[in-house]
Amino acid sequence: MTGQGILLVFLGAVAMASLVFHQLLRHRLYVGYAVGWLIVIFGVLCVAAIPPLTRLASRVAEAFFPSFSLIVISLGFVALVLIYFSIQLSILSERVARIAQSLAISNLENGRSAMDVKD
Repeated sequence: MTGQGILLVFLGAVAMASLVFHQLLRHRLYVGYAVGWLIVIFGVLCVAAIPPLTRLASRVAEAFFPSFSLIVISLGFVALVLIYFSIQLSILSERVARIAQSLAISNLENGRSAMDVKD
């Protein structure tokens, strides 16, 4: 990979890592998801920056995919969509937890236990 290609991958990885950290600090992404995404981003950086790994990845990818550059761009887009889905899943999980907590508090205030409530 050329120096310009490594720089482009590095800039993309920094942008994705900053997105992950930003969402983590705003409490919109669970720590587990953030750690997973940061490991993936670090792995991509290692493959791009270490020449033997880059050559191996290029040979394997070109054997399966003739237009390797198009695949890389597509995988970058898919990674961004998956990060977005992780953020949305974290937000929905937090909402469900809040609803369950408010329902439990409401039931306690009404003098009913969770076992007494039937569907």
